[in-house]
Formats: sequence, structure tokens, C-alpha cells
Amino acid sequence: MTEKALNYPITTLMIFTGIILLGFISFSKLPVSLLPDIEFPEITIVTEYENASPKEIEHLVTKQIEEAVASVSGVLDISSVSSEGVSIVKVRFVWGKNMDFAAMEIREKVDLIKGSLPQDVKKSIVLKYNPADTPIMSLSIISPVFNKIELRRIVEKEIKPAIERIDGVAAVNVTGGLVREIKINLDIARLYANNLSIPEIIDALNFANYNYPAGSIKKE
Repeated sequence: MTEKALNYPITTLMIFTGIILLGFISFSKLPVSLLPDIEFPEITIVTEYENASPKEIEHLVTKQIEEAVASVSGVLDISSVSSEGVSIVKVRFVWGKNMDFAAMEIREKVDLIKGSLPQDVKKSIVLKYNPADTPIMSLSIISPVFNKIELRRIVEKEIKPAIERIDGVAAVNVTGGLVREIKINLDIARLYANNLSIPEIIDALNFANYNYPAGSIKKE
């Protein structure tokens, strides 16, 4: 083979030149994407349970969801985070698993245990992992003047709307800081003396905080 190549140098040079040109053409036509369309075998289950502590979330919500989805075919491993008011369960599958069917199976399993979850638990949200949903930019905001409550309010009311108006921005999420809240300490002895229960106090507070329509105003 080497002897033939040496005997026909021009032909050999043309062949190698053609191979190099084909390589350059093929390389230039390769699709390039910052976030390629890849289906990752991961599903996240988000369940909200307002005012519940992380310990309550773990025992009343997270563990039940983990046990329910563990029997879904193709599950590789399950991880979870139980924080105040929310349970996040991540289910990772083997590569090649059809994620549309996996999401459907997950929803079926979660629906089956809905009756055993606390009454105030919101409907679980099942999300397929999409790299396009990953934040492109993260900004941290600190202030030596404003406290965490004021800083969060400024970010939500002023900075977030300004960023959302920028062309090309799909969504802006705010995390951190503190949300203004009112804490009520109950006198248990006086509750019993007045024949009241904690759920009745909660219902009374919820009823007092409803927004009612005040009608419409027409300019003539």
C-alpha cells in the first residue's frame, strides 16, 4: 500500500486533500447549541404544604411520595429535600427510559396516595427536567441600609419588573430574603377557658383576610 502511494504521489495527495475538505465541510455543518435538546432521565415532584415545618413535611409528605414512586419501572435513585412548606422529590431513571411514560406513571402513583396526605396539602406538580429551564444568569443583591424584609420587597416590586421588561427575558425568579409576616402567640389556657380551638382561630384569621369585590366604577 505504501509503495503504491509513493508511485502515485499526485493521486495520493488528491485523495488526502478530498478527505480533509470533507472533514472541514462536515465539521461546519455540525449543529451547535448552548443548551442541546437532550431528554434527561429525571423527574421532580413538588408538593406544597403551607405552614408545615420541615420535619412535618418529611414525615407526612416526602416519605409517602418516595415510597409510592419507588415502584415505578426504571427508577435508578430517589433524592428529596424537605423544607418549610414544600417537599421536593427528585426521581432519576436509567438512560433510555421514555420520560413521557415515566411522568404519567409518577402522576398515577402520587394520585393513589393523595387520600393519605394531609388535607391541606396542595396537588403535587410533576416536572420533567429540561436544561433550557436552568437559569442563564444569577444575581445577588445586598444592602448595608435595608433589612432582609425591605430588600426582598424592593427586589420584587422594582428590580424584578424592570428585568422582566428586558427583551429576551423569559422569566425571573426571586429567592432569599424575608417575606413580611405576622406571628401570633396563643394563650392556650384562655383558649380552653373560652372553649376555643386552634383550628377555629386559624379559620377566623383566614375569614378576616378574604378580599371581597367592591363593585365597579364607571366614568360618565
